[in-house]
Amino acid sequence: MTINEQTLPADKFVRALCMAEIGVLSASVAGQISRFFLGHPELKGLVPLLYVDYERNIPAFFSMCLLFLASLILLVVTVQQ
Repeated sequence: MTINEQTLPADKFVRALCMAEIGVLSASVAGQISRFFLGHPELKGLVPLLYVDYERNIPAFFSMCLLFLASLILLVVTVQQ
């Protein structure tokens, strides 16, 4: 099977990426609710680990993975042409 014959179900792929992004954002919102409304500013290190405005945490890693995936897709498109 060559690379031109392989297909990826785009709807399932996009749905999985959207669900992952909703999960990351929901965790960040839950951490901020815990920080500002429940009075747990660190919550054993989870609040800064999930906050989307900080660096070197889970949302930044997720963004890096998305950029890497986009570069791989561009590589596949380039090789096919």
